[in-house]
Amino acid sequence: MNASLETASPLFSPGFLRDPYPTYQQHLAGPALQRLPIRSDVWAVFRYEACMSVLRDNRMSSVRPPQAMVAVSEEERAEFADFIEHAQRWLLFLDAPAHPRLRKLMNRGFAPLTVGRLRPRVAAAVDELLRKAQSGSHFDLIGDFAYPLPVRIISELLGVPASLYDRCIELSTDIANWLGNLRRTPEDARRAAAAGVLRSTTCRVYSDGIDRAGDMECQTARRGATSKLPIGAIGKGVALV
Repeated sequence: MNASLETASPLFSPGFLRDPYPTYQQHLAGPALQRLPIRSDVWAVFRYEACMSVLRDNRMSSVRPPQAMVAVSEEERAEFADFIEHAQRWLLFLDAPAHPRLRKLMNRGFAPLTVGRLRPRVAAAVDELLRKAQSGSHFDLIGDFAYPLPVRIISELLGVPASLYDRCIELSTDIANWLGNLRRTPEDARRAAAAGVLRSTTCRVYSDGIDRAGDMECQTARRGATSKLPIGAIGKGVALV
């Protein structure tokens, strides 16, 4: 085996985040189904065909039990009870019939004509981010442009004032760090839970069709699908309705 593969960093470790490709290559050289050393209850599926087979298997579920949300003992889990209960209502963690029903409601806000009306807002946000980049000595394409752009657009649709855009990006990062790391440490969960402190308390009803999608989300929330909308998670693109 290649020496670089023998020393590949474990998934989700700091070394993996710096350079994930040796780790991916190492796992792809193994079987399609592998138990991961980061947690005894976590298995991973590699290679496209195997992944698609699992995703299409109706016996599989998107629902996550509490122990999958935070890697702590049952006694320690009480601290995270509210956060776990809230996260379990996210669209990502729902199965049919709830998932397709809510997805269908959301799709109305992302129809081609509706999304096309976003063009002026997106163009203005792009121009502003590029002006920021030109005024600095360093520019990271992901961190300074591709990542904050959707957060800013979605925050604007939710009626968040411009003064809070940067804060929404920070909160979104805390949610993403917890969601994307299967270690699910208590520290990551605490930061993700704290990100929910800043919540969308009102949904502004605008005159054009795009913004009525935001009103639709509020109506869905009032019907009981979810009662709170953490801005950080929405900014990341995690649909909480």
